[in-house]
Amino acid sequence: MQKYLYSFLSILLHFSFCTSVNADDNVIELIADPVPSVDAQIFGKKVNLLVDTGIANRVVLNSRIANTLNLKAANFSAVNVLVGKKKLIGKARKVPVQVMGKITKIRTIWFDQDIVKNYDGIIGVGALGADRVKITFPDEKTSDILSQKIIRLKNKNGWKYIAKIEGKKIPVAFKAHHDFSVLNIKAVDFLKEQKLINETSQYEYKEIIFNLTAATVKLAVNEDFNSMLGFASPHIFGRIKNVPVFNNRQGKVSDAEIKEIIVTAQRTNSPKKSGRPPEIMLGRDALSGCMEMLYDFNNKNITLTCAKG
Repeated sequence: MQKYLYSFLSILLHFSFCTSVNADDNVIELIADPVPSVDAQIFGKKVNLLVDTGIANRVVLNSRIANTLNLKAANFSAVNVLVGKKKLIGKARKVPVQVMGKITKIRTIWFDQDIVKNYDGIIGVGALGADRVKITFPDEKTSDILSQKIIRLKNKNGWKYIAKIEGKKIPVAFKAHHDFSVLNIKAVDFLKEQKLINETSQYEYKEIIFNLTAATVKLAVNEDFNSMLGFASPHIFGRIKNVPVFNNRQGKVSDAEIKEIIVTAQRTNSPKKSGRPPEIMLGRDALSGCMEMLYDFNNKNITLTCAKG
């Protein structure tokens, strides 16, 4: 399934967006209305980037912005995305990105197509250069009775926590810009084996990356799964195998699923494939009733402030 660019499941971006940003000391505050974004500068050019709370510490730019900036790929650096048998070639290099007055060199990727609508690109929450990032959800009703949950995170291919489900460790990412939760194929297969989810007859086409849409199936989740994970996720979708992938503008692209991303050097003939483990991405539906999430990168945790019960 997809990832980085995002496991398929990490880039279903189909909202209209609006956010505001404030900073205090080394804390960045984002208001998700409905999703978080931040203004940045790259080589003096202002860009507005969607903040992805589940990806690694990097930036992914739309092609038109990369072309405007005249970015050149570093030697020995390329990113290939397989869409069935079609290979989409990307380029990468470390680029100085300025957020809230702080300049940091960040691995930046761009392809020959735009990756996200309504924004100039995507930035990982850990690439913002702050010790802490607070995201507030203004559409959630406030409550006088609040509870806080502190969750330990690991930073390997993105800020995630590790859920132990039936003895298996599964990475779980929060996706503050998704309105539903998603699973990759390996997670679907494992959870079906454990009888924690089952497929329904509800199929949908959802937009993923490069203006592509892919068929998904809604999954029924039992209470054991919810209790093991610790979050209720009523609207979970999984990618269907062996169904057509369509391009919204050009029609049919491939009869195969998006599989994985290959990161390789430009001068090698044998790219190293990185296998994708089972992965769960929790959207806003799983955070219903939560008014705030605070990433603390020094202590490697996230604090969720939610209505009790």
